[in-house]
Amino acid sequence: GLIGYFYAYAIYRSGPAGRSFLMTCALLPLWTSLLVRSFAWTVILRDTGIVNWLLMWVGIVDEPIGMLRTSFAVTVGMIQILLPFTILPIFASMTKFDTTLLLAARSLGASPRRSFWLVFFPATQVGLVAGLMLVFVLSLGYYITPVLLGGPRDQPVAVLIDAQVTTQLDWGAAGAMSAIVTAAVLLMLAAGWRAINKIFLV
Repeated sequence: GLIGYFYAYAIYRSGPAGRSFLMTCALLPLWTSLLVRSFAWTVILRDTGIVNWLLMWVGIVDEPIGMLRTSFAVTVGMIQILLPFTILPIFASMTKFDTTLLLAARSLGASPRRSFWLVFFPATQVGLVAGLMLVFVLSLGYYITPVLLGGPRDQPVAVLIDAQVTTQLDWGAAGAMSAIVTAAVLLMLAAGWRAINKIFLV
C-alpha cells in the first residue's frame, strides 16, 4: 500500500512529462498478459537470471541464490502485478485535493513534512483504503502467479480450492473454503467502507 501511495505521490508532484512517463510505467504491465508477466518473473528470478547475475557480478554472493519457489518470489510477482490497482485510486484522490489547504498549513508555521502528514495524507487516505480493498479482493483469486513462482507452502486459497475439486474430489471442502473466502471479502469490504465513511466524517 505504501509503495503504491508514494509512487502515486511522485506522479502527482511531477510535471506533465514526468507524470506521463511514470503513469505509463505503472500502466504498461497491464497491456501484457498475466501469464506472460508471471513467466517473465520466473526468468528474472531463476538461478541463471539477471538478479543472480547482478548479485554475483557485484560480488555480494559467490553462487546463485534460490529465489524461485519461495514466498519472496510470490511477493515480488504479486506486488508488481497488483501495484497499478493501488496507484490509480490513490492518484485519483490526490488530484481532487485542495492545494490551498497546504498553503494554509505552511502559513501557520507547519513544516513541509508536517503539512504532508497532517493535511495531505489524511485527505487522500480514501484513495489508499480503496486501493487496498481492491488489491485484497483481487489477490484472493490469483492463481497463475503463485503457481509459477511459489512452492507448495506458498499457494493461495484459489489453488487450494482447485486442488480440492480436481485432485481430492472433495466438493464439500471446496465449497466450505469458497464460503470462507466470500465471507472474508465481505468483511474486508465492510471494514473498508466503514473506514472511508470515517474519513469523510472527519
